[in-house]
Order: sequence, then C-alpha cells, then structure tokens
Amino acid sequence: MTRSGAKNVVDEMSLELSWESASLVEELGEPDRLIYPFFGDILGVDDDDGRTLIGKFQAWYIDVSRAINEQESVFDVMDSLSVSIAEYFDPIFGENSPHFSDAVDDISDCVTDGYNLLILDRIEVLPQFRGRRIGLKVLRQMMVRFSPGAGVIALKAFPLQLEHESFDEDARAWRERLDLNSFVQDEEVSMAKLQDYYSTLGFKAIPNSDFMIFCTGWPIPSLDDGLRRRNLK
Repeated sequence: MTRSGAKNVVDEMSLELSWESASLVEELGEPDRLIYPFFGDILGVDDDDGRTLIGKFQAWYIDVSRAINEQESVFDVMDSLSVSIAEYFDPIFGENSPHFSDAVDDISDCVTDGYNLLILDRIEVLPQFRGRRIGLKVLRQMMVRFSPGAGVIALKAFPLQLEHESFDEDARAWRERLDLNSFVQDEEVSMAKLQDYYSTLGFKAIPNSDFMIFCTGWPIPSLDDGLRRRNLK
C-alpha cells in the first residue's frame, strides 16, 4: 500500500488501542510487582469492524502509593525491571523520594494529583501511516486512559532511530518495518524536534535531562488547542 493510499484508509478509520496486562496474585513479593505494564497495538478500525495494525505502544505505571504503604523503596521498584525505567528515578524523584524531585517541583505551575508515576515509554507508527498526527492522538489517549492516580506523566525525548538495536529477532524485524533510518540521524536536532512535538500536549522539559513531564493537575489539552498553541510559539 502506498503512503497516500494508507492516509486515505486511516482517514476512514477510527483508532483503537488494544493491550494486554497481567498481575501476580500476591500480597508481597519482588519490587516489580508495583510496576504495571501496558503493551499493545495501535489499530485502525473500519466501518465493518475490521482492524489494521498501525503501530505499537508501551507504558509503565509505577504504584508509588502502594510502595509507601508496603514500605518498599521507590528506587528498588524502578530498578527491579529494566534500566530504561530506573533512569527515570533521579530526575523524577531523586533524594526527595518518595516525593517528587525539586526539578519537578520547580516546573512552572506544576500541580500533581497523586504520588504515582506514569511512564509513556514508546509509540511506534508504521511508515505508511505517518503524517496523520496518529502519534499525538495515541499519546493523548494514553495520557487520558492510563493516568488516573498518577501525579506525573513522564517520557524520554530520545529518538527511536538512535537507540541500540536489540539482539531479539522479533524486535529486529519490527525495527526494520519501522524504517527508522528515514528519520534525521543527528541527535541534537532530533531531540529538539521531539521536545517541540511533545510540547504540543503540554509536556515540559526537566532541565539538564532528556526527560519531559506533564503534571496531572494541568488540564490535558485537546489536540487542536495544543497544535494552535505550538504554532504560536
């Protein structure tokens, strides 16, 4: 399917997020019991209820409130599953843990509605479906759907095309389908573009880091309002 053909198809479809999640039935156990994963597909749904794979997404919900109640270190929780989750600890919590860091509190007008942390880890859209703001639509829906109880929504503005390639065959095959080599390869330029992109939905950069946050006390902007504000910068 050509990219123009794919655009026409997407225009006639609704977007759907479909995911799986699992949780062990236990009162106490390993610290990673307090991380709730959401892995899923971005699907286009046509009028006949047919579904087309458009991309994939991944998010992590860190249950800090439960960690406090169960006397579990927030650092141990975030360090228990992967390095990519653990690297959020210092900029988001740091020495203030389990409360948010001074860097978060210093973000202008940051108001948080809870202790928990939602990490929007990745959104991947296949090449033939790009250019329709699908990524922003999915990002906003993830903010709405997965953020209840979270005080901060965080993401890392680091380009997927500059990540180290996985040794897993399925991951390598998916990466090839994404055609990431078509993106700008300059790290500084790519990160600046990503930060501008995520600012559309109100994310603000934590100084001296690759991370951006959205404080849940802020209203989540509509996509139209976000694009209008971004164009006025």
